[in-house]
Order: sequence, then structure tokens, then C-alpha cells
Amino acid sequence: MDLVGHWGLLIFRVETTEEGPFCRDCGLATYREITIGSAWFGWWGVQSLFYNLGGFVVNARNRRRIAALPAPETAWGRRPMDPGKPLFRRVGALGFTIPLLFALGVVFTAYLQDQVEIEESMQRVTAGQCVGRLTVGWFRDEIRWQKVACSDPAAEGRVLRKVTGSATDQADALDCAGLPTTLFVHSERDFVVCIGPRN
Repeated sequence: MDLVGHWGLLIFRVETTEEGPFCRDCGLATYREITIGSAWFGWWGVQSLFYNLGGFVVNARNRRRIAALPAPETAWGRRPMDPGKPLFRRVGALGFTIPLLFALGVVFTAYLQDQVEIEESMQRVTAGQCVGRLTVGWFRDEIRWQKVACSDPAAEGRVLRKVTGSATDQADALDCAGLPTTLFVHSERDFVVCIGPRN
């Protein structure tokens, strides 16, 4: 029975094979060493990801067969390898979290990008454009005014005026109140949007 190691180098892959037969202790030591290496360096490439997972499955199956062997005996002055700590009691086992951390990083980056687009939507809006209240958010629903096409059924109104200034400035609120067709007033940190009928 053989044990397979895999390193992914983005566009290249390096595979190593430790050929048996093994005694129990030598097999366990080799399995743990080669698995830790693959856990750290086997993920770096699209193909490598799948090859690495396949290698883990093959090695885990062979590891069960190795662990079932009887304890080795010292012969001719040669001692078997020390198996060392169990796999998941080694610091190197943290390498198994790399795919999870990468996936979380991708999701978090997409979430931040989505939040930036939501924030910038009303910052880019100008008088005459249409807006609507849309449900946004990944982890909790939040109703936010967003710029939309006037032909979009979600369009609830048209921007009458965009006033730059603090949302707590009474003068800005009065600017919207002074427009006879104002239906909604949307306030952000540094501007206020006066919204009237879509048509």
C-alpha cells in the first residue's frame, strides 16, 4: 500500500508517492508527515484542490490498514520510526482550515463589495433619476433606497433635488419640504434626497 502527497503550485502540481510495505509505526509516521505537507501546500490551484482531496481519501483508507498491523519488532538493530503525535494534535493540522478560510474570504469580499455598491448607489443619483426601496443585505433584510431605472417596476419616485449637507441640518429638510411634490425625504450622512412622483 502506498501513501500519496500532493503539492499545488498554482499552474503546476507535484505529486510524491511513498511506497510500502510499511510496518505499523513507520506507516503512521509517514502518513502523518505526508498529510501535513499536503494540508499546507496541496490547495494552491484549481486542479490541485481536487487531487489533494482524492489523495486524502486514498491515504485515509490505507492508514486504517496500517493502523491494524501488529506492533513492529526491532530487528538487526533497526528501530521503527516514531509515529509522533496524532495528526490532529499537531500544529500543522491547521493547514486543513486553509480552504475554509479562503472560502470565507471570498464570501466576505463579495459581501463588502455589495455593501459598497449599496452605499454608492444613492451617492451617484442625480435630479431626474428614479429610485426605489429595495430589500438588500446578506445576513439580515434591510430596506434601502436605491437608484433604479425609471422603467423598473421597483421605481417609486423620481429625484427632485439632491442637497449636499448634513442629514440633521434643518435647512436641508426644509429644502425638500419647500417642494410641493415631495413625497419622501431620504437622508444619508452627507446629503439629502428629495423624492417626488415617478411620472
